[in-house]
Amino acid sequence: MQLNLYVVGDIQENCYFAWDEETGKTLIIDPGDDPDVLIEAVETGGLKPEAILLTHGHFDHIMAVGALKEKYKIPVIIGERDAELVRDPVKSMAGLGSFPVQSVEPDRLVKDGEILDLVFPVEVIETPGHTEGSVCYYIRKEGVLFAGDTLFKASVGRTWKPGDHNILIRSIRDKLLPLPDETLVLPGHGYHTAIGQEKQINPFLKE
Repeated sequence: MQLNLYVVGDIQENCYFAWDEETGKTLIIDPGDDPDVLIEAVETGGLKPEAILLTHGHFDHIMAVGALKEKYKIPVIIGERDAELVRDPVKSMAGLGSFPVQSVEPDRLVKDGEILDLVFPVEVIETPGHTEGSVCYYIRKEGVLFAGDTLFKASVGRTWKPGDHNILIRSIRDKLLPLPDETLVLPGHGYHTAIGQEKQINPFLKE
C-alpha cells in the first residue's frame, strides 16, 4: 500500500490517498477541501479512485466530496449515525465560518465491525465522541488506522456536549488501544503517531 497526505483548506485538515501500486486503485479518506489540488494529484499520479471514506461529517472533512464524487463517480462511505451531517450543511457545522459546503448523499452507511471489500480490506471501528457517528478505518494487513478527529498525537478530539468527552475516551480505550502498539495512526489534523506511543504520552488517556 502507498500513502500520500494532502493538508487542505483553511482548517489544515489531513486528506489521505491510499492506493495499490500495481493497479492504481485508490481510497480517498476525508477530502476536506481544495478539490482542484486533489484532482490534480489523482490525474498526475495516474490513480483510479475507488471510494471516498469519511471518518465523520464535519465540514472541514467533506468540502471536496461533491466535486470528487461527481468527477469520478465513486461511492461516499460514512458511519450510519453521521449520515445527516453530510446531507445537511448546517449540521456539518459549516456555519461556524460560513464555509461553502455542498449537501452530499452518502452511498453506503457503515457500522462497527463491518469489513469493506475495497482496494484493501477495511475494518470499520465505531468511535463515538467527537461526533455521534465517528468511525475509524483500520487496514489490518498494513497496520494503518485512519483515525479522523478521534485520536491525535498526544491529544484527542474536541467534544461539545456534556458527557461526550467521556464517551470519546471510552471509545479510544475500548476500540483503539487494543490494536497492536506498532499500528500507524493517521489523524485528521496534525502529525501521525502510533498506538503504543499514545499509550505512553497521551495525557488524556491517563485520566
